[in-house]
Amino acid sequence: MTLGGRAAIPVIVALVLSAFVVVAPASAAIAGAQWQAKVGSGGINGTSAIRVDTSGAGIISVSLKGLGRMTTYSETVFRGTCSKLSAKLLILPTLKTTANGTVVRTNVLTAAQASLLNNGGEVIRLVSGSHVYCGAFVKQAGATIVTTCDQSHLASALANGGTVRFACDATITVASTISIMKPVVLDATNRTVIIDGGGAVGLFSVGGGATFGVVNLTLQNGNSAGIGGAIDASQGGSVTVVNSTVAHNRAGAGGAIAGGPVAAGGNASVTVLASTFVDNTTGTGGDGGAINAPTVSVTNSTFAGNQAELGGAIHAISGLAVVNSTFVNNGASGASGALGASIGLDSGTATVRNTIVAGGTGGECDLVASAMSDQGGNFSDDGSCGFSQASSHNSASVAALNLVPLADNGGPTQTVALLPGSLAINAGVACPPPATDQRGVPRPQGPACDSGAFEVEPPPGYDISYPQCGNPFPASPAFEIVGVNGGRVFSPNPCLGTGDVPSELAWAGGASAQLYANAGNPGPALSTHWPDGQTSPRVCNTATSPGNDTADCAYDYGWNAAADSYQTAVRAYISLGIAPPGATQTPTANAWWLDVETANSWRSDVSLNIAALQGAVAYLQSVGAASIGFYSTSYQWNQVTGSTSVFAAAPNWVAGFSTTSQARANCRTGGFTGGTVQLAQYVANGFDANWIC
Repeated sequence: MTLGGRAAIPVIVALVLSAFVVVAPASAAIAGAQWQAKVGSGGINGTSAIRVDTSGAGIISVSLKGLGRMTTYSETVFRGTCSKLSAKLLILPTLKTTANGTVVRTNVLTAAQASLLNNGGEVIRLVSGSHVYCGAFVKQAGATIVTTCDQSHLASALANGGTVRFACDATITVASTISIMKPVVLDATNRTVIIDGGGAVGLFSVGGGATFGVVNLTLQNGNSAGIGGAIDASQGGSVTVVNSTVAHNRAGAGGAIAGGPVAAGGNASVTVLASTFVDNTTGTGGDGGAINAPTVSVTNSTFAGNQAELGGAIHAISGLAVVNSTFVNNGASGASGALGASIGLDSGTATVRNTIVAGGTGGECDLVASAMSDQGGNFSDDGSCGFSQASSHNSASVAALNLVPLADNGGPTQTVALLPGSLAINAGVACPPPATDQRGVPRPQGPACDSGAFEVEPPPGYDISYPQCGNPFPASPAFEIVGVNGGRVFSPNPCLGTGDVPSELAWAGGASAQLYANAGNPGPALSTHWPDGQTSPRVCNTATSPGNDTADCAYDYGWNAAADSYQTAVRAYISLGIAPPGATQTPTANAWWLDVETANSWRSDVSLNIAALQGAVAYLQSVGAASIGFYSTSYQWNQVTGSTSVFAAAPNWVAGFSTTSQARANCRTGGFTGGTVQLAQYVANGFDANWIC
């Protein structure tokens, strides 16, 4: 049953960046309010590739990417949220995607529309047939917006200081190093922006008194003959990197980032949160393959394949704090071969908790004239770090840690996953915090947090039905749901019970299975099962209610359809020997879901559809179903029922997501009926997987 991306750690990000956020001065680039909406994951076939930018000055620009080719879309801006809409703010003309699936168009808003938009609380919905995409506008007050992604426009925006955001997606290749002379945060949230040095120049230099924050960016291929291939902050203040990837940078010291002034032992800091540093290197004799700075703080981050003479990943001069991070395959090339493949520290204390250091070339830690403050939950494949707590391990083999190579495991950055059986699973202490892992997955998922930057999620539940007849079923589900119909009402799933192919009900756990049934209301003209003349539970077609197309008839139709589905399940239980011959009820009170999709037959009068659903619910209640919920999307529920609140107490199973992160995020929103979201469906391993909210 299939209908047809993460706001990770927002609170922590806000706290980390609070020291850097200042209001940008007025400029010609800011006219009225600036808005941005990432449209997707709010309905069927949700995608993070649709971009919408509006200006309070009266312009709305729409750029659609990755949609169906040569498909027509309509656009409407509503008040409300993606799950609950109120008044329409404006309707824009329809647009049609080009052969490559991309449309860019600008429309002029009236002054009244622009004024209403600036009051906030709007979402945009793009609709094509039964497909709906939805996203909320985010006001970008006080930010300079980069509308053309090239070095000239980026440098001009950064010169203002404050917050700089993007209204474009691009790889910006810099021909010369960009100077940061004012406190600034460069934020590419909801965008795909790469700053690339082409292997020839350093990317950014931070001047005296300035601070620099980087959010949701990729900084790559910077190359400096001096220090800091991506960011040289040796003359400036603190650097903060959040939700970003810093890769393939090279410098004499601090392959990616150099804080300073290093030579004088300055107190400038580098803070890293939910980011990945990979394949950053220094020249001969250089320190800090990824980071070289006086003090360094790292949380929920991954360092892989970085190389230096001392501190293959990080070299800190006077202090280091690391929490729930993963260091793998970093290397130190010092003559002794034991100069901190992962961590090098000259003085002060290295405070480390719930962190993995493994697979390095040379000893993992080099703590010259300094001390390790082991806060527990740490793993090293050698004894160089000197972990001392009972919950930490100094000689955990790489095999026992069961680490997966760096890969896209969801979230904005690549991570190193833990396979089942890893010693690091449930090994964390004093956690949360952090409240999530590097990807934004809530911690803990088990009895305790996992060590490292990756939190292992339990296997998902799966649902199957007639399309899986005779094909392999999902392996090792956390829970199972099976469809009793063949895709429509009054049609049995041929593989539900015993037969020529394996039973789907047996796969689903038999008596413990959750069950779902299709719902519909085709009306008397299209149905051979219309209850014309039926007198119970409602009266259909009598002298007092002439005709056969009434709400009472629709109620009886829904009742009968649910009864047919229920008896289909009973017969399957009997065929499996789980229920005795002649049984009229399922052996246990199963949870039932009613599938409400626009692909099934429904009436244009939503009141008749509501009556049919009321009849179906009433029948399942009459036979003692453990619970009764609805499977749909906000869009389809609105199309079929007009977003009725009649079923506001019913649990929701929301469909249409592509990833676990999208499904997880939906758990934080209201359900389409007004009830709670219990399950969110997404695609995994070629099957329909389900996240428990």
